Amino acid sequence: MSSPMKESTTGEIADHGQDSRMDDDTAAILAFPREVLIMIIKLAVLDPNAKLVVDPFATPYSSEAGKTIALTCRLLYRLVLPFLYHSFLLDYPGGKLTRSWKMRYLDRTIANNPSLGQYCRNLSIYIADANPQLDEERYVEWLPRWLSGVRNLKVRGDPYGMPDIRAWSFMRHCSKHMSGIETLSLGGWRALYQQQIFDHVYMPSLRSLHLYAVREDPDQGPSLHPDRYGSARFTKLVLLAYGESTPALEELLKWPRKLDLFYLSYYFHPKNNIKLPMMSTLLRSHKDTLRVISVSHLTLGGGRVPDLSGFPVLESLSICRCDMTKSLEWPTDDAHRLLAPRLRVFQWNFRLPHAEHPLLTDFGDKEEHWLRVFSEVAMATRAALKTIKVIFEPLKWEYVDGDESPWDRMNKIRNDVAKHGLRITYSTIPECEEKLTPEEMLEQQVAASW
Repeated sequence: MSSPMKESTTGEIADHGQDSRMDDDTAAILAFPREVLIMIIKLAVLDPNAKLVVDPFATPYSSEAGKTIALTCRLLYRLVLPFLYHSFLLDYPGGKLTRSWKMRYLDRTIANNPSLGQYCRNLSIYIADANPQLDEERYVEWLPRWLSGVRNLKVRGDPYGMPDIRAWSFMRHCSKHMSGIETLSLGGWRALYQQQIFDHVYMPSLRSLHLYAVREDPDQGPSLHPDRYGSARFTKLVLLAYGESTPALEELLKWPRKLDLFYLSYYFHPKNNIKLPMMSTLLRSHKDTLRVISVSHLTLGGGRVPDLSGFPVLESLSICRCDMTKSLEWPTDDAHRLLAPRLRVFQWNFRLPHAEHPLLTDFGDKEEHWLRVFSEVAMATRAALKTIKVIFEPLKWEYVDGDESPWDRMNKIRNDVAKHGLRITYSTIPECEEKLTPEEMLEQQVAASW
């Protein structure tokens, strides 16, 4: 007969070997094959609020539901363990790893049952900019050894500091002992130097690399040894707030053997500019494998769109309105340059830098004309395009009597192209605010520009 478990004061589920009677329903459930029981448990502990699409490091399972099942009996305890220990979030405000109650409990749990570490798949850890202590050095080496089965690793640092020796020592141990890492996310420090990433990240199973706040090293430019060109196995590269030079980006793009996804949002550099039309040249070495490209908030008003017509497998493309010319004077040519042979989804993003919302007038005559011509060219050339997504989210609906709203404009285009099999989707109308006079609307636009 299975025995119930008890939860220890550390949060670990412990077996105290007490017998209990199982009711008929519990006995019937335990009669199922092991594979069926695991499927049932997985469905029972799934967290419906987990934002897995937005954050691949989110915990997919509910710890409370898992603990409830674990306390039932020994059999269910053993089966639910992989879900209970699937994801670890080790954040320790104040920068002292050993003062964190999470680390103390984790240390105690591992001492009692070292085999539990094999179940962890997601690890998110915060390494503060503080003077390392001797006992902290033990964690730097010990954690990667114990959590050797991690698949998704996120390392965050102090936004006011730089990665120190301890942080890069931790990354070296992760590269050595966590041989199955598939997704790596680095960032959160005030600056992250690309050369350090080249020097310390050797992960043969890596498939997706996310870098946040890479900055230019004032002492040296990043250089990848030619022997390592094409050596990296990751096929997805995500760059947020990238602040290195154009040559540095070119060097970074030489690292992977091939890319199927490239995402760049927020580029800034004191001397170099990356304009939208440059993307076709920068990504040229991966043109035969790229399926998804998303670029936004480069050098504002960057000019022509990139020529991606020669990217044979490109299926999804997203560009930002603020990176294009203000007048949008070449809609027909733009369409021919953007419509790759297999492009099925095109996204036109009206979001502004620094989380600012667009104004109602940001989708006007020029934008309506450009979108209509783009749609007409796609239909006339029998392009593979199936869906156009317009991301237009003003903070509120400010309107003046007699003006045509962006949604009226998009509705007309949508209705005109729908009969040809082309679908246009866009953001819903925000809650209607009070009617504004032209003078009031102008005042708000001027205020928003500061």
